[in-house]
Amino acid sequence: MNRPYSVLPRCVSYLLLICMICMTVQCKTKKSNLMRSPDGSGFLYHTSSDVKFIKDNTLSNVLEHATAEGNKLTFVEFYTDWCLPCQLMDETVFVNKIVSSYLNDNFINFKVNAESNEGKDLRFIFQVEEFPTFLFLDHRGRVVLKEQGSKSSSHMMLLAETAIAEYDRIRLEASGEEE
Repeated sequence: MNRPYSVLPRCVSYLLLICMICMTVQCKTKKSNLMRSPDGSGFLYHTSSDVKFIKDNTLSNVLEHATAEGNKLTFVEFYTDWCLPCQLMDETVFVNKIVSSYLNDNFINFKVNAESNEGKDLRFIFQVEEFPTFLFLDHRGRVVLKEQGSKSSSHMMLLAETAIAEYDRIRLEASGEEE
């Protein structure tokens, strides 16, 4: 004989576990701190992850900084406060030492709240419809690579490496030195 009520305590336990995990992730990401740049650039950096994300600035200022850093690519993450995949990436992918080192060494990193005033404008310009959305921009603000949705650490590394390879290809093509 099958007992339908014997499954109920197990379902309730799983539901409570899921709720506790969601609340923990939300609480941890809500307490993000901002830190002033030690290099004197005046940028505020988001410190909820190991990636040095510039926050609360304009894209034009960030692109000027990228130009001053030798025409580095800019990695842009569009997020919202209510986006659970965004929060999970902060807690898992962006704290991964390999990912954070690679992004910090090779890109100017910019975190954009898609619901802020500038975020809404940038969402329209770059046609961002899902969160998180990742853009890799050249120093002039042209999209080199765009990707939507949550990523694993290995997939984020692949995206970053692909963006650099694509940027190199575009620069070679533009200079007429393509093989």
